[in-house]
Amino acid sequence: DNVIKLKKAGLTNALVSLPSHMEETFNRITSTTGNFQKVNIGIKNLAEAGIYTTIVYVVCSENYKSMPEYVNYLHKNFAGIDELLFFYIQPEGLARIRKYLIPRLTDVKPYLIEAMNNCKRLNIRFRNDSQCGFPICIMTGFEDKTNLSDILNPSEVFGEDLASFEYMQKNKRKPETCRRCFFTHACYGFWKIYMDIYGE
Repeated sequence: DNVIKLKKAGLTNALVSLPSHMEETFNRITSTTGNFQKVNIGIKNLAEAGIYTTIVYVVCSENYKSMPEYVNYLHKNFAGIDELLFFYIQPEGLARIRKYLIPRLTDVKPYLIEAMNNCKRLNIRFRNDSQCGFPICIMTGFEDKTNLSDILNPSEVFGEDLASFEYMQKNKRKPETCRRCFFTHACYGFWKIYMDIYGE
């Protein structure tokens, strides 16, 4: 009923976070109980109502190894979803304290690549968020799935308010080796806290 009301009110797009396809992991990441089924039902209702539905997968230490299976779960359970958006955990809030939630990118990469290959095989549209997603060097073979205009032409994406763009510029940095990268001018680099933990 709520989805129908929202659609009548003019809702056209929905962005829904589903951090795991396994209820126990979902509960642990969200610090909740009893919401896993509700979120799943909500996603199905949105898709069935014809609302463009993007599922957000925030990758952290608790869920990165199950990324390939997650994609299979989406294909099996949400035939009507429109897009999968990969995020990498933003080291803010409790993540600043619980640094164990921030996985090493080189550990994540093989699972991410396998998950993206699964998306391609199962015809699931997906993309990497340029701000809160993965540096382009982690997207080997799928570099085109990152929207480069966010950083190359920020005013076209953000309009006159560039606060979000400027925030990323202040809180990310690049090691010297990034200067040799083809994508260096179209990439935000790495979270400063990430580099404080793992170095360059």
